[in-house]
Amino acid sequence: MLEYLFIRRKTMKKNSAVLTVLILILTLILTSCGGIKRKPTTDSADGKILYTNVKLEPITLDPALSTNASEIWILDHVFEGLMKFNNKGEIVPGMASKLEVSEDKCTYLFTLRDAKWSNGDAVTAYDFEYAWKRILDSDLESPYTYQLYYLENVEDYNKGKADIEDIGVKALNDKTLEVKLKVPTSYFNELMAFCSFYPVHRETVEKNSDWAENPTDSSYICNGPFKIINWETNSKIQIAKNEEYYGASNINLAEIDFNLIKDEEREWEKYNEGELDFIINPLSLAIEEMLDSKDSQLVMGSDLGVYCYGFNCERAPFDNEKLRESLSLSIDRNKIVKEVLKGGQSSAGGIVPEGFFDDEGRDFRKSNGKLTVKDLNRAGELLEDGLKEAKMTREDLKEFTLIYYGGELQEAIAEAIGEMWRENLGIEMNFENLSFEDFKNRLSEGDYEIAAFNWTGDYSDPMTMLEIFESGNYFNKFGYENLDYDELISTAKDTDNEKERMDAMKEAEKLIMEELPVMPIYFNSYSYIQKPSVNGVYKAATKYPNLTKVELIEK
Repeated sequence: MLEYLFIRRKTMKKNSAVLTVLILILTLILTSCGGIKRKPTTDSADGKILYTNVKLEPITLDPALSTNASEIWILDHVFEGLMKFNNKGEIVPGMASKLEVSEDKCTYLFTLRDAKWSNGDAVTAYDFEYAWKRILDSDLESPYTYQLYYLENVEDYNKGKADIEDIGVKALNDKTLEVKLKVPTSYFNELMAFCSFYPVHRETVEKNSDWAENPTDSSYICNGPFKIINWETNSKIQIAKNEEYYGASNINLAEIDFNLIKDEEREWEKYNEGELDFIINPLSLAIEEMLDSKDSQLVMGSDLGVYCYGFNCERAPFDNEKLRESLSLSIDRNKIVKEVLKGGQSSAGGIVPEGFFDDEGRDFRKSNGKLTVKDLNRAGELLEDGLKEAKMTREDLKEFTLIYYGGELQEAIAEAIGEMWRENLGIEMNFENLSFEDFKNRLSEGDYEIAAFNWTGDYSDPMTMLEIFESGNYFNKFGYENLDYDELISTAKDTDNEKERMDAMKEAEKLIMEELPVMPIYFNSYSYIQKPSVNGVYKAATKYPNLTKVELIEK
């Protein structure tokens, strides 16, 4: 899934910025000394409300169309798939009560539990069959069509070589869903917990084409532990305990209110004022202060994601591999991590971060080696050769622009890399901080030279980091096409030999790192801050923190 990082864009002059920092530090000191008191937890008629924040307002809450982490975070609380993650990060049955897998590991038989939609209708196997086939509807233009290619005949269907009835998902009756795979897929159960495999309520979808855009309680039918009760544009999204959920008796919260605050300074102020209980990816200054003071409200860890600069491989001069490699060889990733980010990130040694494992149980990153280096001599040579082939000079590069979306942290990364290119290569380029909508449109339309790109895995297998570079993949916005790469990915997806699968992915990553349609910079970390009264937050490796089991205990 796409990760978008939101930090306030710098608009103040230097003196104002310094003043703001001083005010923030003062706020932190006052907070630590008890100068700002947390307001009492707000109760609804039925229980307690957790207040949190989403920095990016969703465009849609349709499981078949949502792509960014903020949307999927909300979806994970209002929908549930056949499988789900428990509070230990383990994959366990969700809507399914029983799973039988054939001896060849290609046929899955899911038996559904007694479950209801938020309007009281029964959740059936037909709802899953409908939802999955809906993703394949070309009119819908779902970005996750490729994830269904694990099913029998889906790829042939998309090529017009099979009928919809031939694909590998079929409801045998209300309670039984049969799924047939092309080949055994070790992470298939985990895919069943991803939003693109959630069911949807057919009557709701077919009655209103805008059912998932700014919905209300009556127009949005879901099957998860919570349901949407209110969405106020540019203000908040409120979800309430779904009394029809089969596990409703184990849900302690009456409501979760997601504020829609883009500005991280304002978010941090609201947290200190007691108006927010929980925030994800907080202000970098807050993280630094809490790390220094060893504040237990801060929770951090490594994440299965990578932050890159992507090149438009269809636009000169960045269609030149030598030029792309030169830009990558000239940056100091360790310096960016230690001096700019300072939030638990690590320098990117490739596309696949630490935390994925190969056929021998070794960390994929370590077993495939470090594929990024700093080599200024080589960078200079490649720059000269690349510019010569492109019939350009260093001066010509001033006409080109790197686009990104975010705020001061992303701006600091861009400034640091720009300075490295200036000092190490003698080149300058423009950097443009766009609104989210403009950034997304420019990326989708290919209207850019270099663009920031932040990707977090959808499941715990290296394939989730590599398949997005296949020719024609929705998320391949770089104009990158390589038939050898496509063949390696196909081999990894089509074989039932685990060593052959991993070897193909290792070769694929090395090929990507040779041709560099993207330049990996750092591997992500996650951080969140929670009040001492918040108990029960848990996080699976590929998910945002889950709030379903939270209890609010006054301390």
